[in-house]
Amino acid sequence: DLAMTLVSDNPNVTVNVGSAALGSLAANASTEVTFNVTASTECSIGEPAGFAFDVAATNFSYAAELGLVVGLQVDDFESGDLSAFFWELGGDADWSMETDSPFEGAYCVGSGAITHGESSSLSIQVDVLVPGTITFQYKVDSESTYDFLRFAVDGTELGAWSGAIDWAEAVFPVPAGVHTLSWTYDKDGSVSTGADRG
Repeated sequence: DLAMTLVSDNPNVTVNVGSAALGSLAANASTEVTFNVTASTECSIGEPAGFAFDVAATNFSYAAELGLVVGLQVDDFESGDLSAFFWELGGDADWSMETDSPFEGAYCVGSGAITHGESSSLSIQVDVLVPGTITFQYKVDSESTYDFLRFAVDGTELGAWSGAIDWAEAVFPVPAGVHTLSWTYDKDGSVSTGADRG
């Protein structure tokens, strides 16, 4: 008599079929249950949706709170500025909007013009409700193995790229919680190559 239920605490989210009856499940066995959920047009992108998940059987019960975020949070920079999110600029020169060879659309964002021993950073603080991933496209044209575009979460570097790299995709895990995501282009003490930026 194994049964599962799912209920949302968000009035703009509907659990279309909120229960499933599985009958019996043997010891150390597993099964998969899919719940179909619909977010109304009243939901905004990034809106949290909490769920109560319950499992009950003759001699067993389990309850958990789950969280999802409605839609993807995306900044494609097509606004032509950095106003879509609370971006923070730092270092010796600010990142700025670019129209020269964006990955797609009309805009991308690029590191500021810096010289030897300097850096240019772009960061954002995000509140991640459930563990997820960040995906971004990057491009670098720098002195190979010396001047780098670096990506970090809470100051821990997860990726670093140098040399002549055309548009490529990076994907990194981001745990639940409040985190600072940062992209920094930094130069060593000598030599400049190519566009010298990320």
